[in-house]
Amino acid sequence: MSSTRQAIAAVGTLMVLATACTAPKVAPPASTLSASNTTTTARGASGTVWSPGTRWAWFLGGGDVPDTNVGIIDVDLFETPIAEVARLEASGIHTVCYLSAGTLEQDRPDAQDYPEEILGNTWNEWNEVFIDIRRIDLLGPILESRLDLCARKGFSGVEPDNIDTYGENTGYDLTPDDAVAFATWFAQAAHTRGLMVAQKNAPELAPELVATFDFAITEDCFEDGWCESMAPYRHEGKAILDAEYTDRMDALAPTLCAEAADLGISVLLADRDLTTNLERCP
Repeated sequence: MSSTRQAIAAVGTLMVLATACTAPKVAPPASTLSASNTTTTARGASGTVWSPGTRWAWFLGGGDVPDTNVGIIDVDLFETPIAEVARLEASGIHTVCYLSAGTLEQDRPDAQDYPEEILGNTWNEWNEVFIDIRRIDLLGPILESRLDLCARKGFSGVEPDNIDTYGENTGYDLTPDDAVAFATWFAQAAHTRGLMVAQKNAPELAPELVATFDFAITEDCFEDGWCESMAPYRHEGKAILDAEYTDRMDALAPTLCAEAADLGISVLLADRDLTTNLERCP
């Protein structure tokens, strides 16, 4: 699960989709989503990989991005101007667009496009609504429009958050297999648009997704002790980008940076709102 939504949660979202939590939960019709009819690539849309040890930054506040000596910057899809994406890309920095794939953030400009029949329980921690990720027939066109926007703005890659909602009280009987099928579909859609795609957290899915996804983004994996679970990405020579948060960690200890180097992980220390990036290793 991601802990980044508070950086982009909006005031007044309770007016949107107020009936989402009261909709009856019934078994959906057969979905058109199938992992068997997708094609994948092990080396990303461009035929290259972003290598372990690549320095990165993560800002979800929107607007202009602080000048930072990194190779990859992850920013918000909707709130980052196209001119800012162009500036960063022209400087040699790969830009990644953040979006939530498995939940509805109710303040987003396309929130009204989500049909009620795919909306589950409210995730109270973030004031978001869980989505029935099996209904790619209804959800797919919305996410494809977002990917179109990501590509049109000139981003190099995409970070789909919340691909592993099966562990939450979604209102649906979601399984890990549902998550893998959904994530595989999303990766294909991103690759079709020339975008690299990140696996976000979900370490238990790494063995199944590593051949499809191009890099990984993790949160608090050192603090919570599961960084080694992302080893499939290291073995494939793909970047693993980790954020540790200042509300749990005061500084990046030399021992942590040495361990990160051994694991092929690029570490960032940032505030929970992802408005300030503090330390990095390497």
